[in-house]
Amino acid sequence: MTTTWTGEGDNPTNGADSANWTDGAPNRNDGEGPSLIFNKGGDVLIENGVPDTSDGGSITVTNLTDVTIKSGRWTGDVTVEHGSTLTMNQVDFKNSAINLDGVMSTLSAAGNDSDASYNTFNMGTEGRFNVNGALWGSSHFTLNALLGTEDSTMLTGSYRIETRTLIDTADGFYGGAVVLGTFSAADGVNLSAIDSAMTGDASDYVGQYYVFTENNDLKVQYVVSGTGNIPEPATATLSLLALAGLAARRRRK
Repeated sequence: MTTTWTGEGDNPTNGADSANWTDGAPNRNDGEGPSLIFNKGGDVLIENGVPDTSDGGSITVTNLTDVTIKSGRWTGDVTVEHGSTLTMNQVDFKNSAINLDGVMSTLSAAGNDSDASYNTFNMGTEGRFNVNGALWGSSHFTLNALLGTEDSTMLTGSYRIETRTLIDTADGFYGGAVVLGTFSAADGVNLSAIDSAMTGDASDYVGQYYVFTENNDLKVQYVVSGTGNIPEPATATLSLLALAGLAARRRRK
């Protein structure tokens, strides 16, 4: 079943209240989890009554909505769009696609359901996963990421090395290393992995990335290229003349 949160019931923190949903309270049917949609914007807090969404179900958070769900543990697919957040208690993913261009957080550990379960993080340019504990069964997670490699506030021809946290854990990674998948620029062009940190001239590393673990977090280094316009010579000259005129007026005063 698929149902969308309205929060219009007598108890807007009770996930089992059918009046809080467009198509009735979520439940598992024939062993399949429900698909839950949160898209009304603002803050949503559900203290109880949300079942596990694993085995075919999902949670989708959009439209600048900040959702906290304190019930349910075994989780199916997750989508959190840019500007939205999803916070849950302990989470066990079960063959899940975890699509994050916003932020997903857990209040305790997170992990993989079983040896037969494999999960994929698909990180957008703003995606991040925060774990207030350890990520268990790490080798059962594949990580793909889009990296924001362009900045229109920087002049064309300028470069900087950017460091971004993709997975933030309090207690580290257990059960092997996260499998690195495809890392791409926002325009879809695949980047090339390197095996040592970026230092020195950023322009030497354009089109490359470096993934590393630091302080229990999984991070990535990459290069951001400026795409801003360089002023035309005549425009630059006029700007300098205007500044000189302003300085002269100030001196006369």
